[in-house]
Amino acid sequence: AIVDEADAVLLDMAQTPLVISGSPRVQSNLYKIADELILSFEEQVDYYFDKERQEVWIKNQGVREAERYFRIPHFYKQSNRELVRHLNLSLKAHKLFERGKDYVVDDGEIKLLDATNGRVLEGTKLQGGVHQAIEQKEHLNVTPESRAMASITYQNLFRMFTKLAGMTGTGKTAEKEFIEVYDMEVVRIPTNSPVRRIDYPDKIYTTLPEKIHATIEFVKQVHDTGQPILLVAGSVRMSELFSELLLLSGIPHSLLNAQSAVKEAQMIAEAGQKGAVTVATNMAGRGTDIKLGKGVSELGGLAVIGTERMKSQRMDLQLRGRSGRQGDIGFSQFFVSFEDDLMIESGPKWAQDYFRKNRDKVNPEKPKALGQRRFQKLFQQT
Repeated sequence: AIVDEADAVLLDMAQTPLVISGSPRVQSNLYKIADELILSFEEQVDYYFDKERQEVWIKNQGVREAERYFRIPHFYKQSNRELVRHLNLSLKAHKLFERGKDYVVDDGEIKLLDATNGRVLEGTKLQGGVHQAIEQKEHLNVTPESRAMASITYQNLFRMFTKLAGMTGTGKTAEKEFIEVYDMEVVRIPTNSPVRRIDYPDKIYTTLPEKIHATIEFVKQVHDTGQPILLVAGSVRMSELFSELLLLSGIPHSLLNAQSAVKEAQMIAEAGQKGAVTVATNMAGRGTDIKLGKGVSELGGLAVIGTERMKSQRMDLQLRGRSGRQGDIGFSQFFVSFEDDLMIESGPKWAQDYFRKNRDKVNPEKPKALGQRRFQKLFQQT
């Protein structure tokens, strides 16, 4: 087998299961009442939520509330196991899955998003009743819960091939993983033309509003030169926020995310034209070839602006690589803050302490970039 974008398929999707589903379970009527109770729960009182570890569970106070609500004496009694399961599913649906980040609602259906590129995973459903709990959360028709008859992960599937190879522009950074997981050597092939793209150091801000304001001001400055811009947000929700702010600033642009993917080819074809501004999710960050329009090279090429660091360095490198292709000129610039998801979930304690001490000392309308070297190192390592 020869795998395109090998690091994304073989590493990022390594533990993703391919499932053969069988006949559906008997349809449950507990999703609705479980959802109604969970909506009345108070965070950290009735249930505990750890955002960093992505864990959530019902606390003793929540158990007592459930016993009163359903008029049952013992919540964890064996006869109540289905009720307990549905309450936990509803709690996960509300706290661990975010609309516009993990999924979108399209034509009355829940459609999952690929965490690595923001694209819709057509025909894919979550197992174990989680998908149905999300459907109830969004007040959609609850589909039957299917049974998993057989499954295999991408990693185990590709290990079955006697000959396996692949291609990617960001394989060298994952060389150790390829050797450990697949016993595959990584060979670097020189680029056809020298890379002329400039990758600027991150612009770091304390708060999210500061970062957003600074990003919009930077887009205005670059747009005034006529240089085409690709602005990439970490989720559908954030891409729509940046789109609204650009509209308020009077900057015409295209919005490319999972909701507008049908127009992707046209948007990408126009993204390299003079004066073009394209706001996108990570679906424009890998495997997208943006051709420069007439006179754009003289203006500095394509400007790639990342609004947060992604969950792996390879995803950041792929995003930078949308500019400066085939020897073209261009630049990349990331804007980050201590309120970004990556820092909240994976940042060290001293960084979180710094944010708590300084978040009230900043003015969002007068953003101040943090230039200390330790902050640059922090975001690179995280």
